[in-house]
Amino acid sequence: MTKLSVRAKLFWCFIFFWLIGINIFTLKEGHNWGGDFSQYIIHAQNIASHRPYVEGITLNPSVVYPPGFPFILSSFVAAVGVNLKIFKLINVIFWFLSILCFWSLFSKKMSHQGAFLCALLLGSSSEFFVFKQNILSDIPFAFFVSLSLFLFMKYDEQGQKEKSCVKNHFFWLLIGAMVSAFLTRTAGVVLFVSFISYSFLLRRGRIKDVLLTGGALCLAFIFQGYLIGIHPSAVNNIVNDPLSFLAAMGKNHSIVFSSMVRSFLPPVTLASEFFLISMQKILAFILWPLYCLIIWIVFRRIKHRTLTFAECFLFFYILLLFVWSGHGVFNFVRFIIPVMGVILLVLAELFQWMNNKFLQKGSVSASLKGISNIIVGGIIVFNLWNIGVIFNFDDDVLEKKENKELFQWVIQNIPLDKHYLFDYERVMALKTGRIGTSLRAILIDESAIEIPDFSKILNKKGVEYVVFSKLKDQAVLSVIGVNKNVDQYGLKFLWENNLYRIFQVI
Repeated sequence: MTKLSVRAKLFWCFIFFWLIGINIFTLKEGHNWGGDFSQYIIHAQNIASHRPYVEGITLNPSVVYPPGFPFILSSFVAAVGVNLKIFKLINVIFWFLSILCFWSLFSKKMSHQGAFLCALLLGSSSEFFVFKQNILSDIPFAFFVSLSLFLFMKYDEQGQKEKSCVKNHFFWLLIGAMVSAFLTRTAGVVLFVSFISYSFLLRRGRIKDVLLTGGALCLAFIFQGYLIGIHPSAVNNIVNDPLSFLAAMGKNHSIVFSSMVRSFLPPVTLASEFFLISMQKILAFILWPLYCLIIWIVFRRIKHRTLTFAECFLFFYILLLFVWSGHGVFNFVRFIIPVMGVILLVLAELFQWMNNKFLQKGSVSASLKGISNIIVGGIIVFNLWNIGVIFNFDDDVLEKKENKELFQWVIQNIPLDKHYLFDYERVMALKTGRIGTSLRAILIDESAIEIPDFSKILNKKGVEYVVFSKLKDQAVLSVIGVNKNVDQYGLKFLWENNLYRIFQVI
């Protein structure tokens, strides 16, 4: 393998530091309305203040997130308080650390030039450029996945040396990385499943390591359960109506692969949107043959013991996403972002396997490598163009005048022990320190609720204030908002601005 010159190394380093600088420079204040980020920060505040993990979120928290990401945030909360821009910086740090891990993995499968191109593809991702504005666990999870794959490579390189001190060190570091991934996102359990399956199917003789890995997973489950409790809300959807869930999976499964295409080629302009739609239509046409091809490749590589740990992990992770699609169609791209590097690595491994297995002629192999480099280069240019188009992207709503007025009014007028109804109750809890609930949390079918019954339900739930959005709740406000004297509906008008109207339940 040809070594890169010093000049080439300096050039690549300059490119990556430039990308890091661009991503840091474009971090914005504030955040969108996503409630997940608020809950992560509240968990972190609770950890930093030694309060119960689920305190101060909502009246009826239905989902409690793993503690890994809140533990990371809690150190920043203790040091600088709630600083959203600093929290977003964590995304940039973890993303480029994961790229560093993947570069080491890529270098084992391809030339240095190809490895740098694949790393550059990740570094120039316009999907990440936008996603970094979200304070979520996905990017730290991506890092722990990449670190696990890197440490497994080091562990596996030691072969079957049972008494190798170096091998044992890498094994325990690998266990630590996998536990960290699991505590960051529960999907990290796939790493454990992959390690155990890989060891049984392809690396027999590692029974001790398999048992230790299973034990580490059990301890991680116990620790997480002790800290946050058991909240099987996602499992309930499967158990309560398995047939409907399977039907939803059959309907929505295509979103997994279409999200993969979207993560590498995000639609920003009309032209890119048209291109993505065209790609998704082609994908829909070849989807079932693609499934069959993937299964054939996996079983063939298992038979010949050539399946890699990364391929095993990606296979189980995709199966998990297929199951998750039964919950409905929503933003699956965020689930693909943590494994974008894994997808590139697996494609590189498959290319290497096909090259060794079927392409004996050097000229054919060189031509295909050249074509693959051109494709990767084209995707990089596409994403850099996207970044130029969306360079000033800012989806913040929290710093807008009307929302700041709302938060200030709630702080000044709603006591700490009183509760409200608001669609973004977790964000309100973060910004005001008051907890409430949302309409979706207490009403199964809003259309079936008559307005006169509304206040009775709220009283039953312990809600004393209602915040209506003039944009989203026009249907309700058209009934009760014609006059400010709406005592007949059990609501008393208190305050309004350009976007909101607040009532007290009487």
